[in-house]
Amino acid sequence: MYKHGQEVESSQQLSKLWSQLDNSSIYKRWWPFGRWHAIWNKAFFDSSPLHSLLKGAINLDKIRESGKLVNVGTVSLSSGKYTIFDQTSDCFIEAVIASASFPGMLPPVSFLGQLWTDGGVKELSPIKKAVELGADVIDVIITNPVTRTKKFIENPTTVDILKRSIDLSTDKIMANDIEKVEMYNMLAEKGLTQKKYVQLNIIRPELNLIEDLLDFRPHKIQEMMEKGYNDAVAKYIM
Repeated sequence: MYKHGQEVESSQQLSKLWSQLDNSSIYKRWWPFGRWHAIWNKAFFDSSPLHSLLKGAINLDKIRESGKLVNVGTVSLSSGKYTIFDQTSDCFIEAVIASASFPGMLPPVSFLGQLWTDGGVKELSPIKKAVELGADVIDVIITNPVTRTKKFIENPTTVDILKRSIDLSTDKIMANDIEKVEMYNMLAEKGLTQKKYVQLNIIRPELNLIEDLLDFRPHKIQEMMEKGYNDAVAKYIM
């Protein structure tokens, strides 16, 4: 929503938004039976707070006026296709909400006559699209370390198993996305392809950021923001 040259204002707005979050800002229990509603609903939790948050925080007109190209990926559960929406689409905000709909935990979003969920189901880092748009320097922000130290609990619930399964699958998808670009770069350096060399700046933490992907407690968010800041400083300044 901010034009080039307004990076400070942009970061301050994001920091303010994240600093005001807690679990109740993102999801709530279904009433009256909580997780039991997942038997007939589309997820274990009600994500209507997230919908309200994003609809209030995102100004599509400001995005269009910023002069920036913004893309968000989401997957149609109806067709199985991965689709990218940009700021010219009137469904852009719905697509953003869908891209944040953690499968199984948060319900998919209905628009354009289809049900849409997190694009990470198929593609976590849409580097290919960035290259197609002309980028030759790409910052990739990964929120987990190369090697995790996470230990799985001894007596997991169905929710725990679902979270862990998605967590493991996203690791593999992200690794594949990066490996593809590294392979293209190797071919480009040897002159074996017409594809251009793409500089990847990968920022990722050395240690786990968080154990529960649905933990939005303020002190945890603050810890992660500080770790992310320090990792970025180490990458670009030191």
